[in-house]
Amino acid sequence: MAPSWRGLQKLLGILEEASTAIGMTFNTKKTVCMIFNPCDKRKMVCSDFPQFVLAKCNLTFVSQFKYLGHIIEHSFSDDADISRELKSLFTRTNLLIRRFARCTSDVKVKLFRSFVLCFYDIALWNNFRQASLKKLASGYVKSLKLFLDFSNTAVSLRC
Repeated sequence: MAPSWRGLQKLLGILEEASTAIGMTFNTKKTVCMIFNPCDKRKMVCSDFPQFVLAKCNLTFVSQFKYLGHIIEHSFSDDADISRELKSLFTRTNLLIRRFARCTSDVKVKLFRSFVLCFYDIALWNNFRQASLKKLASGYVKSLKLFLDFSNTAVSLRC
């Protein structure tokens, strides 16, 4: 990260020199750049930037990037990451339904708590629409109902 185009290009040059000294190479097809615009549009200095160059290759500009499982957007919004988490929630629930449909309700609750409730990255969310969060909450309830099969069984939960 750098406060200016020139600063980042200089950092990339230093990185390239250091990597050459130790014999390290870059996969420039996986290396991308993202521009974070200021929240106050009046403080925006420039909207177009020259290409960044690393190892004699132009780097691609992106508006969204997945880093360590978390989706980062140039607009600082977490809505795309919430959507990713919702898809992951349904994927994990469907896997549990296929493998453990015949288990008792107590076992299903333990499985759901340990396998589906792994929202480790939600502490990073701080800029999102309430609709996205409500959709995730609704998806959670729907997943729980699908897995516990509330239509056939009356189960009281203390989650």
